[in-house]
Amino acid sequence: MSMEIAQMEAEQALAAACYRLGETLNDAQATKTDVLSARDTHFDRLDALTDQTKWQLLQESFALSNHAVSLLAIVYLFQLEPDLLAVYSKLSWYEQGGGISAKRALYLSVDEYSDETPSDFPMLVMPSSELVKAQLLICANPVTPMVQSLMVSEPLFEYITTQRNVDHFARENVIDGYLNRVIDAASPATAAMYEGEFVVPSALLNIVEIDQQEETLAFVHNLTLNLKQQGLQLGDLWLVRTPITNPDAAAQLQKAILKAQLENMPAIQAVFWPSLISDCVTSSSLRSLAEYLIKTLHIIVFCNPLEESESSEQTLWVKEWESKHAYYYRPLPNQERKMAAWRELCVAEGCPNALTESEISQLVERYPLVSYQMLSAFEKVQKESTDGISYKSLQQTCLYSVDSKTKGLARFSLPRITMKDMVLKKEVTEQLDEIMARMRFRKEMTKESVTFLSGTQALFWGPPGTGKTMAAEAIAGELGLPLYKVNLSNVASKWIGETEKHLSKLFDQAERQQAVLLFDEADAIFAKRSEVESSQDKNANMGVSYLLQRMESYHGILLLSTNFKANIDDAFLRRFTTVTEFSLPDKATRKTLWNNVWQGSLKLTNAIDLNSLSADFELSPSQIRNVAERACLLALMDQKTEIDQVILAKALRREFDKQSAGFLTSKRISDWLK
Repeated sequence: MSMEIAQMEAEQALAAACYRLGETLNDAQATKTDVLSARDTHFDRLDALTDQTKWQLLQESFALSNHAVSLLAIVYLFQLEPDLLAVYSKLSWYEQGGGISAKRALYLSVDEYSDETPSDFPMLVMPSSELVKAQLLICANPVTPMVQSLMVSEPLFEYITTQRNVDHFARENVIDGYLNRVIDAASPATAAMYEGEFVVPSALLNIVEIDQQEETLAFVHNLTLNLKQQGLQLGDLWLVRTPITNPDAAAQLQKAILKAQLENMPAIQAVFWPSLISDCVTSSSLRSLAEYLIKTLHIIVFCNPLEESESSEQTLWVKEWESKHAYYYRPLPNQERKMAAWRELCVAEGCPNALTESEISQLVERYPLVSYQMLSAFEKVQKESTDGISYKSLQQTCLYSVDSKTKGLARFSLPRITMKDMVLKKEVTEQLDEIMARMRFRKEMTKESVTFLSGTQALFWGPPGTGKTMAAEAIAGELGLPLYKVNLSNVASKWIGETEKHLSKLFDQAERQQAVLLFDEADAIFAKRSEVESSQDKNANMGVSYLLQRMESYHGILLLSTNFKANIDDAFLRRFTTVTEFSLPDKATRKTLWNNVWQGSLKLTNAIDLNSLSADFELSPSQIRNVAERACLLALMDQKTEIDQVILAKALRREFDKQSAGFLTSKRISDWLK
């Protein structure tokens, strides 16, 4: 006989016995023996129902007493068969609402119910009872609890009445908008990266200290799967959708968790509630719910740590509670574990030899991605690349996966150019190659020289528009690294302590991402230190001193650019590994620039002599690009397919007008046109 049929027959038998008991109680001719016999039959049928699988699972999972389960069964039966109320309507009990009264339910659920019943037995129907707290029993009137109408909760009623197999009850992936079933957050990369970290928690509140939210979810999902493999009877992992702003959120969230818990019985429930601690700080009802879930229902809860910004007065109880009830996961994967993550992804996707050990090592060193970012990069390459998985395709995708979290301190930039796009003097190119070589061969150099520093600090100086900023972008592009262009107006604060705080945030973020740092127009903050005439001057100089310290300890490439080398503090200059001058290009370099600047379909007409153009106009690389861009625009406006001398001359005039060029410049352009 199936479980559903057995339960249905037990319900029908109890309903019949309960009805006969009601009739006997209404029969004035019935003897005491008749009533006791009817009661005995009723309680035999009640025991038969509560012995059914679903009721036994419910009792085990919620640690309910026999009295509590019997009470729920009676309330459920009257909810299932409301006609039963009719047979008791002639009795002297008071009724309120459409359900069975609390007094009647207690009488029908406990055989020994009498004046000698223990005084705490009626507490089962009070608002403070465990049945009510668990939202299994709904009490409508706490003022007059014994005459109130009782109902079992909607999730419990659905659980008992469903005709599906108990293991597949209510297989919803989203419950009431508050819970999401976690299905695919785990990955081979996460399992490999955190190998050895998936230990059985020693507490029910588990705080996971990982920066990225997606990575925390991946870690927790892998952890719960691993715990199942270790033999722990654990249900599915559920994610609480945050932030929780609804004032009725506590009750709604508990209802959703109850549905999930009923589905997973008898397994232990696992919930990832990211904002649990901050939610408990701001809401007393959510705090009570959290404590109830953990302390009473023994649900395994995962959450993020307490934010440092939270008010200390509000969080004292949290810290005390954490110290008594919490277990901390602080996974810190090293380089070997990150390399293992890349290997596992290759194996899992059927391309174990796609990357060499050297390439995997470079991916780990240059791109500090966590496992979910690795998986996303891998999947994107598989989807978009026609050549399959390769170091080159992954390198570009990884670069775009790097997060920017500087919040206005610097402008995050993904390089658009590489060294082949630059036109530089041979000496400058060699110096830039040396900067990149220090990054590429820093492991080898560390072995060759005990004094070698893995970081590189370089100063680029020269007139505006000579390619200093482009050179920084080309270096980042050549190495496949992100570039941060520092916003000095946000960093160079003269308020006490602000400069150091801003720089610390900036360097910490750049360090994690192996980014190229560019302080453009650096003399605004790195100029010669001023004489101390005020507290502001003192703190400004302190900011420079702090920057010198962070520069020396920075493990990536740090570049500073300035138009005037003489303005830079001498103490600063001594710390640079390279000082490179970007001078205005000579005639030959200008000709190369003019040749290379036309990248689309629009080109110069053959009538334009590049030798005379390069000789007559001493322009910087930036100015040449500006002229070319404007000339292309003018040609498109005139619907021309080529750029003739007239269009180019007009673009030249526009560029020189920026500098308020006078008669001589205008004459020079006119002469060139002739």
